[in-house]
Amino acid sequence: MQCAGFKVTTTNPDEFFATPLDIVDVCSPNDLHFNQVSRALEQGLNVYCENHWPAPCPKRGSWQTWRRKTGTKTHVAFTLRYVPAVRQMKAMLLAGAIGEVYHF
Repeated sequence: MQCAGFKVTTTNPDEFFATPLDIVDVCSPNDLHFNQVSRALEQGLNVYCENHWPAPCPKRGSWQTWRRKTGTKTHVAFTLRYVPAVRQMKAMLLAGAIGEVYHF
């Protein structure tokens, strides 16, 4: 079965990770990100994570450490990152136009 041009579709994580993959786009609910990102990084896969990057786990080390050990690439696609109003606020902050921010 093909869905949206993908050769494999599944809801089973074991079946998903048994498929030859180059990158994993984690776009599930935030509370699932930690396990999904961890599993992808453990398998040496590149990870593109939507909206929320899971906090590092003290037992497993930081994501940066995993990336260095495995040579994987990671990216977090914060939804609001490229919204014009957010970009304008960033420019204003960098220009010092609003002074020092103490709370947000």
